[in-house]
Amino acid sequence: MVWNNSFQTYQFTANNIHSLEQLNALSQLRRIENLTVDGEGNPVTQLTMWKPYIVFRLAHFNVKTINGLEVGLSYLTGQVGKYCLLEEISVGTWKLSI
Repeated sequence: MVWNNSFQTYQFTANNIHSLEQLNALSQLRRIENLTVDGEGNPVTQLTMWKPYIVFRLAHFNVKTINGLEVGLSYLTGQVGKYCLLEEISVGTWKLSI
């Protein structure tokens, strides 16, 4: 599959996206301004943390909307801070200081 990296808006309807790991793949794109992941056919939307997590994972894109709702700077900053430590732990760059 060849990705057209010039798109700015992505809409996923009934793609059976069921895990946060699958959403991570979106970070491989070059640009995302608007993202829609429809609840019908995408079980990941049943997780309460999917939107904050995707804001964190796509922070480098400065996403403007998710499911039609504006992503403000204060919301973006809060999610990056919340998930940054989790990312450091998961990739093994976090060190416990005693």
